Amino acid sequence: MAAQNIFDGSESIQDRSNSHSISSEQERNRIAWLSLKLVPGLGNRSILRLLEVFGSAERVLAARLRDLCETGLARDKPLHALAAKQFVRDPQTEWTYLKNKNFRLICIGDDDYPSNLLKIPDPPAVLFSSGALLPRDLVSIAVVGSRYASPAGLIFAESLSSDLAFSGLTVVSGLALGIDSAAHRGALKA
Repeated sequence: MAAQNIFDGSESIQDRSNSHSISSEQERNRIAWLSLKLVPGLGNRSILRLLEVFGSAERVLAARLRDLCETGLARDKPLHALAAKQFVRDPQTEWTYLKNKNFRLICIGDDDYPSNLLKIPDPPAVLFSSGALLPRDLVSIAVVGSRYASPAGLIFAESLSSDLAFSGLTVVSGLALGIDSAAHRGALKA
C-alpha cells in the first residue's frame, strides 16, 4: 500500500515521489510561496499575516521594507531578510528539486489543503506532499517529537509509522530531524 506523506517544510527536503504538472503562472506563484518559507526566521504566523495584508505571496516578495514594517509584525531580522531577498536556500533551486522529485507544494487556501490543519492555532503556510491525496487521507495521524530523540525513540517512531501507513492511515509530520524524519522513513517503507 502506498503511503502519502505531508511535510511542513521546516527542514530541508528529502527524496519523495509524486507526479504533477502546473502552468508557468502557477509555477511563479508556487516559487513565491516557497520563497516565503525559505526566509530565515519567518514563521507561519508571520507569513499568513503578510499574505493577509498584501494579498499574494508575489506581492509580499515585491514589498519594500517600509511597507513590510507597517504590517504590525515586529521589525526584526526576518522582515529585513525578506526585503533583501535573503533566503536559507535558493528558492529556484529548491523548486527545481521539488519538480525533479515529483513533490507537490500545497499552500494554505488551496482546495487540497487539509481542512483539519485549518483548525489548529498556527497552521503551516506550505506543505510538501508525496503520493496521491485521496479521500481516505482524511483519516490521518500526526507523528512528531524531539529533534534529539534517543536511538530507541527513532526506531519506535519509524516502526510505528510504518505500521500505521501499512494499515491505511496517512502519516502527517513536520520535516524536522529526529522523530519527524523517522516517522517519514517508516511511512515510506509501508
